[in-house]
Amino acid sequence: MSKKIAVIGECMIELSEKGAAVNRGFGGDTLNTSVYIARQTDASALGVHYVTALGTDTFSQADARILAARERSD
Repeated sequence: MSKKIAVIGECMIELSEKGAAVNRGFGGDTLNTSVYIARQTDASALGVHYVTALGTDTFSQADARILAARERSD
């Protein structure tokens, strides 16, 4: 039987301006912690889940798609 861990917190949207372009990224201590735990453990022995609330705005929906794609690829 595998164990599970849930990391609960908020995902921070990071906007940075470079010339005329605005770059968007996301992170935050709880999101980064869940990623680091997942990368350092055996996926068959420990399931890592990130629990957060997301809005219905464009940024939140884009971040949800990125997180879902990363989960499937990792």
